[in-house]
Amino acid sequence: MGLKSFTSLQVILKSISQVVLPDSYVPGSKSDQDQSVYVNDYAVQSTFAAGDTPTPAEILTEEITIDGTGSYDIDLTAAKIVGAVDVSGDPAATEDLTGKKLCYLELHSGSANAGDITVKPGVSNGYPLFGASITQGVKVVPYAHLAMLIQASGLAAISATTKIITISGTTGDTLNIIAVFE
Repeated sequence: MGLKSFTSLQVILKSISQVVLPDSYVPGSKSDQDQSVYVNDYAVQSTFAAGDTPTPAEILTEEITIDGTGSYDIDLTAAKIVGAVDVSGDPAATEDLTGKKLCYLELHSGSANAGDITVKPGVSNGYPLFGASITQGVKVVPYAHLAMLIQASGLAAISATTKIITISGTTGDTLNIIAVFE
């Protein structure tokens, strides 16, 4: 069921990110710092409203801490959805998103993270975040904010065979994730 009355979602972000260029792009560099490009305070604003394409229907939010295994799986058939309710209308801890498609993804990595965090389709029953032909996912450096508006029409619907998003990184690292599904 999801949100009972959803008229719009406005997204305003500030991004702080670092891209480390390959050695061949910066001859003679001695460190990642010499090969880095930074983008700071880049504001992005998007508004999803009822009737828009995509039409937001469900919002997943999770604060993830990587445990000793080095990874964390999100099962989209048992997702932590804002405003989720059970069949009787009572609050529910999770909701089955079968049939929905991802249309917006926002990732915030912790400032004290020891390394990069990777967000990608799960090895088994993986949900194709960026389409079936792109399986490597995305790396999020420490203290980065990354947001993506995704054309959901090109993605598979969540099902028993396309449902897992895997987050991996260093034990103790954190990632806040916001995902909107239509």
